Amino acid sequence: MTDDVKRTIGPVLRERRLELKLTLEQVAKQTKIRKAYLESLEEERFEELPGQAYVIGFLQNYARILGLPAASLIDAL
Repeated sequence: MTDDVKRTIGPVLRERRLELKLTLEQVAKQTKIRKAYLESLEEERFEELPGQAYVIGFLQNYARILGLPAASLIDAL
């Protein structure tokens, strides 16, 4: 992953979540993803996540809840 590409994922997730007026706690409850992992995605601290397979799964679930195209976020990885 290049740093430029990674830098686009977090803001997209955070901005959409805020547009929908959702808190991280609400998203964590809906997705069953720990709040700390959601924060890591939004802050682009991918190294804090358990592994690449988890990053992809978390992005798919998070994108679905936010109504975002998961494929484009995953492609950005």
